[in-house]
Amino acid sequence: MNTNTNPEWRSRLEQAAKQFQTRFLPKLRKAQSEYGPKVQQAVSQTADTLGQIDSKLEGTKYGDRYVTLKQEVNSAKASYANTKTKIKMGYVDTNTQGSAEPHPQAAKVGETVAKAELSLRQRLKELLQSAADRL
Repeated sequence: MNTNTNPEWRSRLEQAAKQFQTRFLPKLRKAQSEYGPKVQQAVSQTADTLGQIDSKLEGTKYGDRYVTLKQEVNSAKASYANTKTKIKMGYVDTNTQGSAEPHPQAAKVGETVAKAELSLRQRLKELLQSAADRL
């Protein structure tokens, strides 16, 4: 059923949007102004603490292992982001074999996670669209 041509659905959607604007939007704005600065301060403090922990870990006797692990995680993150971007742009072959990745296993993990995430998102989108069409 197409909601654009059905006046009853259109009316219900407009009513829901109006209720959202009058009931929930003011509460969301109040919560944002009240809790926003507190959240920003907590994020800042957490970032500072993580920086201190990072420095301490690099300075320990296991610092070289920590640095290597950190590089592998960063490689996986970069590969994940790169693969997501390639898939969204329509590239089919996102194979990283023969690439100049410093940590190929970590890069492969990032690539696999990105492909799985995008596949799941597409499937969820299709299921939601199918459910909406049935209403």
